[in-house]
Amino acid sequence: MLISFLASFVLLMSHAGASYTELSSPDGQHTLVAQEHSFLLLGSASLYERTSVLTVKEIPDAVFLPDDGFAPFSANEYWVQWNQHKVAVAVNMNDNRKWDALTMDLSASDYDVHYYESRSSKHTSLNDFIERATK
Repeated sequence: MLISFLASFVLLMSHAGASYTELSSPDGQHTLVAQEHSFLLLGSASLYERTSVLTVKEIPDAVFLPDDGFAPFSANEYWVQWNQHKVAVAVNMNDNRKWDALTMDLSASDYDVHYYESRSSKHTSLNDFIERATK
């Protein structure tokens, strides 16, 4: 019973302090919404596509898990590069200047999300990612 209560409390607290950041393409055709949750040492940032003024659509697998509850979008520790309907996003993982990065195609039905490196070795330098993403 106590374990269930504590688990519920942690889940509730991790979702209580959500913050949102909008990332709009230069041509105004696309907008991503980054939703961040941070509680104690837990943190996550999920990406959504704005589909109308009132609605967003979840982008499957477009989730960052920064260290120590860090909120990279709120801290302005992210990088975004748009190329029409394709976008590259990198965030500071709050771990010795290491970055997690992904690319996606907003015109694809499944968003075609690709991480810069495999999730098991996700950390890379921002400069390496920018070099590859902008080729």
